[in-house]
Amino acid sequence: MPGVAQELPGPDIKPYALKVTPNPFRSQALVEFTAPISGVMELKTFSTDGRLVSNQTQTATIGQRMIFRLDGTKLANGIYLVQLATPAGVYAQKTAVLK
Repeated sequence: MPGVAQELPGPDIKPYALKVTPNPFRSQALVEFTAPISGVMELKTFSTDGRLVSNQTQTATIGQRMIFRLDGTKLANGIYLVQLATPAGVYAQKTAVLK
């Protein structure tokens, strides 16, 4: 149609899940994912009362396999929320510390 701007397709961003292994964990866990877009990836870990207990950042390129290490040695037994903020959105996964 003349005079109508066409939309260009954006990047093919697919939903993905964070993989926390082992889950539950005792002293250390790995949080793995594939970067959906290039940029800074920020991993925050929260206790169930909303307290920030850990914060890490890494820079990634699109499609890069990323690994963050969670240190459970100073965490109490319980459920935690692992939240990943990327330029493409925010994703979360529950995990537990059992000692």
